[in-house]
Amino acid sequence: MPSLADSSDQALIDDIKQNSSNDSILELIRRHQKLVFSIYSKYVKKNTYLNYEDLVRDSPFVLNQAVQSFNKDKNTKFSTWLANMARYYCLNFKRKKH
Repeated sequence: MPSLADSSDQALIDDIKQNSSNDSILELIRRHQKLVFSIYSKYVKKNTYLNYEDLVRDSPFVLNQAVQSFNKDKNTKFSTWLANMARYYCLNFKRKKH
């Protein structure tokens, strides 16, 4: 496997699913955290029930859910799938609070 920084998202996902690789998880977080945090910021601005720190704390959970449910055969980029999972998490957080 090439260096983690040079690996594709799919290679990292495969490594996580097959080997439970913490290094691959950390690389995916590093690679996509700005995207996820940007989505969280937008939802926090619009919704007083959301707490940014809570969302950030739960980010590894959201990433893991995205990794485990990602299906490369659907012709979707992982970043798109992860962004949707982050949005769904924010929306579900609202339902739990109300």
